Amino acid sequence: MHHSTREATTAPGVTDTAAALRPRLAAQRELFLLALDGTRIVGTVIGGWDGWRGSIARLAVDPVYRREGIARRLVKHVEHRLRMLGAKRIRSVVLRTNRRGRRFWESADDELEREAVTYIKDLDGAKAAASNRGS
Repeated sequence: MHHSTREATTAPGVTDTAAALRPRLAAQRELFLLALDGTRIVGTVIGGWDGWRGSIARLAVDPVYRREGIARRLVKHVEHRLRMLGAKRIRSVVLRTNRRGRRFWESADDELEREAVTYIKDLDGAKAAASNRGS
């Protein structure tokens, strides 16, 4: 997955490490989907289900393979799996600066959630250490 993320020019986040992904992969393997061309990973998506809400994150397609419907097929499959788990609503996580990703979700008829604001806190890493030094 890490190689595919680089090829797709997707910026990795603080949780995009093998150690961080292993527990999720062990618990929800069926929600980690790959698109392959032979043995080459050309697309990825990660679904999440917490028993209450579904989520989709880290949708990435190798630029050489874009415009072939790979992202749509990955999303269709992960949505189906989330529906089978009981999801009634799925939140798709896209960085505000990811224009290509935002166009994709808008073209898929997903609605921009205007009423909610998402807050995050990095519990490990530089941002958390800087805020602890300031207090």
